[in-house]
Amino acid sequence: MVNTNSTHSVASSRNPTRVQLQPAEGEVASGTSPKVAEPTVRPEAGAASGPSPTSEAANPEPSPSVPQFSRRVWRSGEPYHPVEPTTNSGDEDHWKKVYGKAGEFDKEFCSGWNSEIDSLLTFAGLFSAVVTAFTIESYKLLQPDPQDMTNRILLNVSAQLAGRNATALPESFVPSSSSLRINVLWFLSLTFSLTAGLVGILCKQWLRHYQQDISKPPKEALAFRQFRYDSFLQCRVMDILSALPVLLGLGLILFFVGLIDFLQGLDVKVSIPVTILIGVSFAFLAVTTLAPAF
Repeated sequence: MVNTNSTHSVASSRNPTRVQLQPAEGEVASGTSPKVAEPTVRPEAGAASGPSPTSEAANPEPSPSVPQFSRRVWRSGEPYHPVEPTTNSGDEDHWKKVYGKAGEFDKEFCSGWNSEIDSLLTFAGLFSAVVTAFTIESYKLLQPDPQDMTNRILLNVSAQLAGRNATALPESFVPSSSSLRINVLWFLSLTFSLTAGLVGILCKQWLRHYQQDISKPPKEALAFRQFRYDSFLQCRVMDILSALPVLLGLGLILFFVGLIDFLQGLDVKVSIPVTILIGVSFAFLAVTTLAPAF
């Protein structure tokens, strides 16, 4: 026989719930040892009831290690702010992953612009050297030729010795309009080329500073990197980089126009084929530049 009194005392001392053991029917009447039935657990009146397993399954609580993201919708025209995942744990692996992705983007971004700037600087250096060689000869057209002055003086001396009237020397030198146009165009072309080289060097310095390593934790480093990128956008660095080919193109156009004017002053037969070739080049440049816009 099972002592129910001892069972009740043990159960009440260990657990606030009450366990009742009931013998199966027929066993008490026959006098045999009753089998212990499964305990029926009944909570005490004063015991606190725990959450139901069904309610826990229906409303599962989010794990503290799972990052929660904002559901705010980004609209066109608003400044983009990256969504920062929040977590209650001390794990910063997600910040490392985001910072790594940002580093890959910055590396590709800066390498593309650096390669393009290097090409533009090479062209600007060669083009400036060519324009400089032409301006060395063209600026002489803006001042009187010392050889002409010497020839005029010798002619006057020889005329006086022969008893003839000497010709009057010109009081001041006035350059021709063609010489003025040529020098203006070529010096402007040289200025545009050198300006493009200067801006290209400054942009390379900005890109190098943008790629400097940040010796901070991933979260702070990512915020500092985003500050740099926002500063690039606010200062319109990309627009400045895109303006470098425009500066070189303007310099090239001015040089070609001055070259046509210079050749027309020398010989029309020489200037005609050069003018045709330059016109074809300008037409090709205009078509390839404006065709994607239509």
